[in-house]
Amino acid sequence: MFMMMITLVILINKTVPEFLGLSVIGLILLKFGLMYLIRKKLNFEVIPGYKFHFIIPYFVLTTLLTYYAIKLINHDKKQEN
Repeated sequence: MFMMMITLVILINKTVPEFLGLSVIGLILLKFGLMYLIRKKLNFEVIPGYKFHFIIPYFVLTTLLTYYAIKLINHDKKQEN
């Protein structure tokens, strides 16, 4: 799912770069919703410590996605000047 998000960020940056920040927020919300649905569907409650298996990778990958989007936004601003 992380690679899909990176691919979508690249596509959005190429087509409409002025909406990249807003689209990253939307992608993070979409990812959170999908992960929540998957967690409910697969019944992770039987696994001990399942919250840490969900929360830690979610925040690490969300941080990496945000960092990459910030780099793209700053790169676009440098090219305009």
